[in-house]
Amino acid sequence: MNEERINLLAKKWLDGTLTEAERLEFEQWYASFDDSEEILHDEAPGDLGNRMYQNIIAQRQSVRSGVVRMSPRRWTAAAAVLLCLSFSAYLLMRPVGKGEKGIVMRQAETAGDIGPGGNRATLTLGDGSIVSLDDVEEGALREQQGARFIKLDSGSLAYTSAQQTDKVSYNTLSTPRGGQFKLMLPDSSMVYLNAASSITFLTAFPADERRVVVTGEAYFEVKPDRNRPFRVVTTSSVGEGQLIEVLGTHFNVNAYADEVAVTTSLLEGSVKIISITGKNEAEKKSGVLKPGQQSVLQNGALRVQEADVFSAVAWKNGLFQFREASLPEVMRQISRWYDVDIVYEGPVSERKFSGKMYRNINASQALEILKFMKVNFRIEGKKIIVTP
Repeated sequence: MNEERINLLAKKWLDGTLTEAERLEFEQWYASFDDSEEILHDEAPGDLGNRMYQNIIAQRQSVRSGVVRMSPRRWTAAAAVLLCLSFSAYLLMRPVGKGEKGIVMRQAETAGDIGPGGNRATLTLGDGSIVSLDDVEEGALREQQGARFIKLDSGSLAYTSAQQTDKVSYNTLSTPRGGQFKLMLPDSSMVYLNAASSITFLTAFPADERRVVVTGEAYFEVKPDRNRPFRVVTTSSVGEGQLIEVLGTHFNVNAYADEVAVTTSLLEGSVKIISITGKNEAEKKSGVLKPGQQSVLQNGALRVQEADVFSAVAWKNGLFQFREASLPEVMRQISRWYDVDIVYEGPVSERKFSGKMYRNINASQALEILKFMKVNFRIEGKKIIVTP
């Protein structure tokens, strides 16, 4: 492929006007040269693009001075990849404004694409009644046994106890796939729920502890109270569970049923992790986390390790962020956020993914970025098909 053709396809790729045949032609060309410096790597796309640019400038200066000769093919390849990197960095780093989100989702629906998740949740009260929070107006929702739920904005709910009462019941806030929500508990602790998650709590905390039960993934900002420790209980699909004990701290717990382990990542403060998998007290294991550490509960074993905790909580900040993640790990996050099923055709790639991208882009845009790791996808209705 000559330089003029490459530049034309690169420009059309940037403009989003490639035909299917041109896209295949461009991707085949891209795959034909050494691409050891890939987009989703430990280095941020912008940094990688800058470094490539500097290398290109250095090579041009070398050519002009007669020190080294650089083949036109490799020069063109580097330049075109730099263009692609610039577009990918735009997708990775540019958030969609509030006024644009509805437009993005409508465009996705029109084009047969899949729009990103949003603020969606249901509240199940102690009497069994269910309140959909998706379309409820802001303001007081309901009072129940001295407790009041108030929807603060489109994505957050505040829970307040008007008075102490002996009549308490459990309430549950749940998000579907493609949903997220924020909850302020009656003690002013904040809880952020990721997609396909839930938190169950009492309508009034007793005087000796604050206990909640979590499924899926949640980020906690616990208000300090030395007289009432905060305890989080999680249970996995294979019966492995844990108890997290804190006084006041910020941490993330990931206890999805389809993940291989239950992980707790600490950003500040201190937490104690207690395995509740054992049949008796002697079999229970525990560990204490310091900021920057993560506990992993897997196959009955509990271990504490150093971790990239900012990757663990990236979802709360509107990002997908991966560090040496397998393809199934990446696609599980894609599945939950875009509310799609993942189907693999052929062997699953063993490549590892590192990098980040915003969660408010359409599924097709996210997949285009992942394609630079030479994994192919197609969207069929509510399914993403992964092909070799």
